[in-house]
Amino acid sequence: MVSFENASFQTADGKSILHGINLRIASGERVALIGPSGCGKSTLFEMLVGFVRPSSGIAQIEGDQLDAQRCPESVGYIPQDSQEIVLPWLTCRKNINLAWKIRKDQGAAPFTPEQLLERTGLSSRADSFPVVLSGGEQRRVALSMVLSFNPALFLLDEPFTGVDLDLRFDLWDLLHDYQRMREHKPAMILITHSLEEAAILCDYAVFLKRATTGTFVNNTGKRRTEFPGNWSGSPRSLYRERATLRAYLTELDREFAAAIE
Repeated sequence: MVSFENASFQTADGKSILHGINLRIASGERVALIGPSGCGKSTLFEMLVGFVRPSSGIAQIEGDQLDAQRCPESVGYIPQDSQEIVLPWLTCRKNINLAWKIRKDQGAAPFTPEQLLERTGLSSRADSFPVVLSGGEQRRVALSMVLSFNPALFLLDEPFTGVDLDLRFDLWDLLHDYQRMREHKPAMILITHSLEEAAILCDYAVFLKRATTGTFVNNTGKRRTEFPGNWSGSPRSLYRERATLRAYLTELDREFAAAIE
């Protein structure tokens, strides 16, 4: 589904951001991308959506090499700044409806736009414009747009920032239900600074490490199914029983420490 082969990226002034990235993610896999702030995680996403071209090496989605001319139609992307995809001249409902109408996969989607408004707690704000929404509300609109778009690949850059914990449970469960209900399971790459969030939402984690030559993949962590726990449960149930995650969280902590030392 997604592959990087010795992919590197340098800025126009020669600063090395990413160096020798080798990574493969299969369809249906849910992967947490973890590394120190400013190490190039978002740049990795920008390669996949065609915003920047690798300075060397290859970045591919479904076997198609990427360029800096267009965003692949199979990708649903939530950047750190939701204002980059939420259109300010449309209401919440119209933003979500637009994503629904232009989606590539015209087959049945798990949720309608109206159901997404309800599941994300935005029903009362459906006819409001983004300018009057909080940052957390705008991120919920962006998530609803991406789910409406029905992509084969999700790129989620800290999508739950600014969202209260109770509502975060609802959004985690929404994402879980969406992936469970899709006939063709989408891949997901989630940038997060929370090891607990990575353990609850993702199958495994990829850890990036910064170096003078550019950030590289320090290690790919073990799959959570190698550790005790009922991993088929909803994110809310996993959080409630998070004592059972202790062994896996300890492993994630060890892997993260190795990447930042």
